[in-house]
Amino acid sequence: TNSICAGDSILLNGSVASGTTLQWQWNGIDITGATDSLLYAYSGGDFTVVATNSCGSATSAVFSITVNSPPVIPVVNASASSVCAGDSILLTASGTAGYTLQWQLNGIDIPGATDSVLYVNTSGNYTISATNTCGTSLSAISTVTINPLPAMPVITQGFDTLYASGAGPYQWYFNGVLIPGATLSYFVVTQNGNYTVMVTDANGCSITSSLFNYTSVGIHELSISGIHIYPNPVSGTALNLTWDKKELINTVSIENMLGQQVVVFTNLSGKAMLTIQVTNLTSGVYNLHCFTSKSNFNYKFIKE
Repeated sequence: TNSICAGDSILLNGSVASGTTLQWQWNGIDITGATDSLLYAYSGGDFTVVATNSCGSATSAVFSITVNSPPVIPVVNASASSVCAGDSILLTASGTAGYTLQWQLNGIDIPGATDSVLYVNTSGNYTISATNTCGTSLSAISTVTINPLPAMPVITQGFDTLYASGAGPYQWYFNGVLIPGATLSYFVVTQNGNYTVMVTDANGCSITSSLFNYTSVGIHELSISGIHIYPNPVSGTALNLTWDKKELINTVSIENMLGQQVVVFTNLSGKAMLTIQVTNLTSGVYNLHCFTSKSNFNYKFIKE
């Protein structure tokens, strides 16, 4: 069998002695007008030539031709269009059997990427070429996006409360188990143990903090440098602040987490106790600043 590519031809030569007429045949059927000694064959099949003179006819041996086509255009399917860093996307090319394959990233061959499947973890435009003896076909572009992970959150402790850095949404875990409803940037601890927090960005990519071992359950009220704040968290109407007179606190202010002052008390010199009504405060974390004649003290409390 003789092979040609689609669009090519083979020149067949049926040379005979003079005085002989010729008739070319394709698959045993006369080819209209094909009576010369030469024939350009474009189709696949069995060709013969019949030579005739006054004494009879003779048919040549069969000359078989196979017409091969260039590769069909491969079709690429992706398991996803985007994933988070650390994951990969599976690209699968169909219609590639019998061809020599080569994957490209942004038009450049990927060394060793010659199978019909490819796992990718780099953003860019992927294609695959399929080659045989009759040419090369190139697939359509498959665009892959690898989204970076958000910054790893850092857990810090503020007395009986853990705080997570970064932007939410958040999800807190205790000893590796999800804490239902614990989705704020802070978590008030009620048990000693190991805590982590996971943050998820707008692309759905998540990262979990390092483990934070908490061992201070039972210390819910603040008592530092002679200043005592209770209860914390405060779920009622009042937050109490007491201090040793030697601290000489003269001003107390409360700010929300945006840095906006929401309450301020002045002219406290000579006092040793302050009851702060918190009924009008919305739930959340607040900073309490105590200003003395010697220094300033900053605390956090939670209004539930």
